[in-house]
Amino acid sequence: RLYHIVVVDMREIGIKELLKLNNPLIIDIRSHNSFLEEHIPHSINIPYLELIIEYPKKLRKDIIYYICCEEGQKGREVVNYLSLKGYKVVNVMGGYEAYKNNRY
Repeated sequence: RLYHIVVVDMREIGIKELLKLNNPLIIDIRSHNSFLEEHIPHSINIPYLELIIEYPKKLRKDIIYYICCEEGQKGREVVNYLSLKGYKVVNVMGGYEAYKNNRY
């Protein structure tokens, strides 16, 4: 059997570098409840499944989005998927846990 594998040049950023940026557009893909409990300031919440289904309605191709999940894994999945669709997306390494563990 032959399998077709698509490899995307994954863009990632560390939390320290992210917080140095001027007004980054951060999308938190965790659940609404998790987001309401705590989140990176100025981030917006579009839960994982909602973003995967409704990205054409929610995103523009001329804006860079920083994708933040709990620990980074789902963020990588979203970044891979949306990159293949032509969107400018960057995974936040370590997700919200990295932010929380660095006590920002």
